[in-house]
Formats: sequence, structure tokens, C-alpha cells
Amino acid sequence: MPPHHKQQVDEETFFRARFEPNLIPKPPRSHSFQFSHKVQQ
Repeated sequence: MPPHHKQQVDEETFFRARFEPNLIPKPPRSHSFQFSHKVQQ
């Protein structure tokens, strides 16, 4: 497998994670949102 192919796969995974956040097991925003919400209360 050529090395540039792995980079293409990594970029595809990156864009997928960025534009399809539902596929990510734990979204980064959710935790920080709950945290800041707790702090405000």
C-alpha cells in the first residue's frame, strides 16, 4: 500500500469526523457544553 494512500484515508476520516459529527462516539462539544452549563448555574 503506497504511503500517500494512508494519508488520503486519514484526511477522509478527518473530514468525516468534522462534517458528520454523529459518527463520533463522544462529541467534544457535548462535554464542554455540560461543563459550562454547570458552572453557570
